[in-house]
Amino acid sequence: MKDGIYLDCETTGLGSKDKICELCMVKVIGGEVSDRYHKMFDPGMPLNKDAERVTGLNYDRDLKGKQQFHPNEVIDWLRSGMPIHAYSANFDRRMLRQEFERWNVPLPECEWVDVLKDARELDLPNHKQGTVAEHFGISTTGSHSAGRDVEILMQISTALAARKTNDMDTALRLLASEIKEVLEVTSELEAETYHDSVVMDSAINNLQKLRNRIEKERKVIVAEPTKRVKHINSSFKKVRDLIDDEKTRLDAMVKRYLLKSETIQSGLSPAVGKAVREKTYNIMHGQVDESKMELKFLKIDEFAIECEIRRQIAEGIDPPRIKGVPLEVGYVVKRRAR
Repeated sequence: MKDGIYLDCETTGLGSKDKICELCMVKVIGGEVSDRYHKMFDPGMPLNKDAERVTGLNYDRDLKGKQQFHPNEVIDWLRSGMPIHAYSANFDRRMLRQEFERWNVPLPECEWVDVLKDARELDLPNHKQGTVAEHFGISTTGSHSAGRDVEILMQISTALAARKTNDMDTALRLLASEIKEVLEVTSELEAETYHDSVVMDSAINNLQKLRNRIEKERKVIVAEPTKRVKHINSSFKKVRDLIDDEKTRLDAMVKRYLLKSETIQSGLSPAVGKAVREKTYNIMHGQVDESKMELKFLKIDEFAIECEIRRQIAEGIDPPRIKGVPLEVGYVVKRRAR
């Protein structure tokens, strides 16, 4: 589990006038829980219907008469310098800022880690905390209380970290306790009554679900290196393409300079750095006169003609002359080294 402060709050609603009515924070150092803060507050107002339905909190029954929220309650936690982990962190941060502003106290600058961001990499119908928890086989019993939601948050964070680091042992440990519970029941079963058979049938279904989850985790772990390699290759290709495009653009400008007629006519050095201008001779096919050609060139063997051109140039015959084969001078730019 990553070090930091894991935080969750329950509120009277989602608006700018709503308040925090429950807050839980758990500090993790060296992968172990080192401190815990959990408190309910009197928000001075009832929860709206949706918030009351989701959290199960009733103002008169659960909150009225409790201490009001005050920044001094939590400011030392937020000033600890540790990253704050939350699910949909923008919401928790906004609600805390609203509470601090009511007391004219600035919310301390913190590093916020939104666990939802990593959870969105999962291929799920939605990325609510409950859905993600179910995906990893994490019980959501008692969720939507700040204390329980922080526990679920910590388990999800651990599962996501295991998925990212291809930690097979961690992935299996997440399922181990649930597998153990099922096996403790099934190891004592005997099909002697109708109830026994119903329990067995339920256990078979649970075991199949666990098997499906294990297979899903295995595929994720196996696929992760391939995805990483593809990501790395794609990233490097973008950089290579950027370099190649700019090199091609600059090379084209050097070539245009070396092939400018005034440069050729001026007798300037036919080179720019590694780029060298070379004279070439091309066959003017439309003007070939086969009646004057030597027998060895009659089939317009371009390789033979090229060899003849090179031989003549090497002997100082420039421009070269081949009977019946008119040649057109041209220039190309080559790079001696790459």
